[in-house]
Amino acid sequence: MPPVPPAPHHSSHVPVPSEKHCAMEGKPFVSAVQHAIHEASVFTERLQGLLPCPSLPSSTSPEAVPDAFAATLSEEELAHLADLFVTMPDHLTNEMSDDPSTYSEAMASPHAAQWISALQKEFSSLRDLGVFKLVPRSTVPPGCKVMCGHPVFKLKHDYNGNPARFKAHYVCKG
Repeated sequence: MPPVPPAPHHSSHVPVPSEKHCAMEGKPFVSAVQHAIHEASVFTERLQGLLPCPSLPSSTSPEAVPDAFAATLSEEELAHLADLFVTMPDHLTNEMSDDPSTYSEAMASPHAAQWISALQKEFSSLRDLGVFKLVPRSTVPPGCKVMCGHPVFKLKHDYNGNPARFKAHYVCKG
């Protein structure tokens, strides 16, 4: 008797309506990032004991949560919450564009020393893991190709948008 195949896995992904879908239904669109930021801010405030915890029916849609929640707050609490959203950094929703795209750009940046250190760590890690073997070009047999590569730089920022970590990866071309 052949083995019984396992049951197919079902995704636990919860569908989120797109901006276009919300527009067709006349509902306001709230991106997943905006919703997560709002939930995190509200949760933090509740933990600090500054805001009451409203009891909302489980059938309340995510779009209606801000309105239902606002109805339970005083003017002072609403002003405080508005201040939180105004001071929230933009980099939580926008990707930073100050990552160097070439080695030359990295070396011309004010953070050249940090990029050099990041590259040294990357090459040392690749060497320690035995990822590559350096061979003189003169020993490469005819018809064989030498793999070339280039560094990819990524600057990680802290919550306030300040440089926190300089990451460099060496990737092969082709």
